[in-house]
Amino acid sequence: MAMPDWEDMRYALAVVREGTLSAAAKTLGVTQPTVGRRITSCEQRLGARLFERTPAGFALTQIGRRILRHIEQMETEALSIERSATGTDDGLRGIVRITASEWLCVRLLGVAVAPLMDRNAGLLVELIADARHLNLVRREADLTVRPSAFEQQTMFQRPLGRIELGWYASSSYVARAGETFTRHGDGHSIISLVDDIGDIVRPWVEAHASRARVVARTNGREQMATLAAAGVGAACLPRIMGDAMPGLRRLEVVVPLPSRKLWLGVHRDMRAVPRVRATIDALATAVPRLLESRRV
Repeated sequence: MAMPDWEDMRYALAVVREGTLSAAAKTLGVTQPTVGRRITSCEQRLGARLFERTPAGFALTQIGRRILRHIEQMETEALSIERSATGTDDGLRGIVRITASEWLCVRLLGVAVAPLMDRNAGLLVELIADARHLNLVRREADLTVRPSAFEQQTMFQRPLGRIELGWYASSSYVARAGETFTRHGDGHSIISLVDDIGDIVRPWVEAHASRARVVARTNGREQMATLAAAGVGAACLPRIMGDAMPGLRRLEVVVPLPSRKLWLGVHRDMRAVPRVRATIDALATAVPRLLESRRV
């Protein structure tokens, strides 16, 4: 058996995670035949068949599942070496990638890091609007901002303040439904999220707006706000977003809405990198102030 090639195994990991050669190729930024050649090379070097080729895609064989654990350990060590090397970087130059949901990127984070970018021409901040939790261990992002705490021991986290919520609607909607969100939602039409599991608004709606009619669903707060501004219905939005949007009015509520703590997370190995540290400090300074401005 020849010595395994880490690059070959990295391609195998991508196939495991994406399920098909085409999806893995897209993730890796290469062609599908290149991925296929790497998989064949990996299997030949290991002297074992890692995948079963099926109509639905690539499935790990029994020996492939055993080997996968070791490949993942190799990836962890390789990334640890990369983070250690990156940690010696001095100066605010290079890329800092921040991932968060779309509304956070648009309404909060861009504003928060703008002064930092103005002062440091060599710093490039990438805001990745993605509701998924990208893997910081695998360097899919450097920082994550989200309304839930992190459980991984490898993560450093800090709170950035609380997200206050409100019900918002257009003037035309208020004219026909009223400016007060009634105790059980009588007479109101609401816009909700397609996937609202884990959303703190859902229990409130079930308890205090059970008679409201759901007229539309979407997969993000920005889309909810657009529909609300068009008069489709009322939408529950972060106040830092809803208060700033032309065409929206905040409704009075009989029962107060919940709030949610916002968290910043970073891998502990990356925390001391100057450009990452500076971005953390900028967010920790600006975000609480911006959120606090919408609590009155």
